Amino acid sequence: MLNNNVAEQRKITSRSVFLVGEIGVNDYFLALMSNKSIDVAESLVPHIIGTIRSALTVTTLLNLIATAIDHKISV
Repeated sequence: MLNNNVAEQRKITSRSVFLVGEIGVNDYFLALMSNKSIDVAESLVPHIIGTIRSALTVTTLLNLIATAIDHKISV
């Protein structure tokens, strides 16, 4: 990606998903280190998946807004 021009870099990053850190690890860690059963940790999965989905949805929305703004500025 470093060798691509700016337009190509934008194309690549506009189709990319970036996750920073481990979403949900603290939830699992707390449950497992608090001597909870594996069932308790397992019950967190739908909530953690929902949180990741929400984060991706918000990120997608923000990227769409930023792209729209960028196109209006560069026109």
